[in-house]
Amino acid sequence: MTIKELMVRLNQTTQKHIGKVIYSLLIMSIMESLFTISFILPAVSIFFRESISLQSKALSFFLLFIAVLIWLTFQFGFSVMLLRMVRDERTTLGYIFLGFKKIRYCFKYILGISFVLVVAVIITRFVTNAIWDKFVKSNFEELSAAIIQIAQFALTFFVIAYLLMVRFAFVFQLHFDNPAKPVMTIFSKSASMMKGNVLKLTFFALRAGGKNLLIVIALVIAINLIPGDARKSMTFLSYFLNFIYFINFYTASAKIYFTIPILYTAIEKQNAGIRHDAGTEHDSGTDNDADEIQTPKEITDANS
Repeated sequence: MTIKELMVRLNQTTQKHIGKVIYSLLIMSIMESLFTISFILPAVSIFFRESISLQSKALSFFLLFIAVLIWLTFQFGFSVMLLRMVRDERTTLGYIFLGFKKIRYCFKYILGISFVLVVAVIITRFVTNAIWDKFVKSNFEELSAAIIQIAQFALTFFVIAYLLMVRFAFVFQLHFDNPAKPVMTIFSKSASMMKGNVLKLTFFALRAGGKNLLIVIALVIAINLIPGDARKSMTFLSYFLNFIYFINFYTASAKIYFTIPILYTAIEKQNAGIRHDAGTEHDSGTDNDADEIQTPKEITDANS
């Protein structure tokens, strides 16, 4: 399926559900912040100290790991919600809490993805430390250096996490469709489905973000270029720009989130078609794999 065809499917889906998804995304973001801020702030404050003990490092990683677990638990429910929307199935706002309600079903998968993210944090820490010691620390003032350190950490982490995580983009969808499958089978299946589709998902996400994503980037640059003193005399303009940023950020985020279940269902249908053609050609009878893709009633009927 080409990106153009995927965009057609995205536009059809967003026309029906974009308002509900943006509202759910906003509620989920607030809940994630409330639940994780108490773990992230102490972890970050420990993480950026000049010299820390081994015990402090362990504590910071533990706090960060708990925050990631909470965040991914919300992400599981939201992923299921979007998948059901793409399939034109009934959804409610309660689906964003599905991961907590069905924690014993999805915890192993959340734990696996959390481990990948923690590995990304560790790699990022080593990379940014090398850049900090060699280029930043001795060439900038203390405040500027601190800002650059945080910015380079965030950017480096995003790149490394994306490279590590993109092959496991379908883990939550596959687990929802195949709840009885072992953890390693689900991760392996996701990596197999993403083979040859990493760039397609990347470009599809960028196309989905489209003008909303461009507006967000432009506004971030524009807002940060306005001097602090000037902002005080342009309060209305500042509020207006932030409002435009808010609308476009959540619209772009909702569309980008949709790219994963849309590509997942497209690959799923394509693979089902290949299996069907192979079965017809060789007269192999019923395709057993198709029978394995079943969603348990207790998960499918969640919050109904």
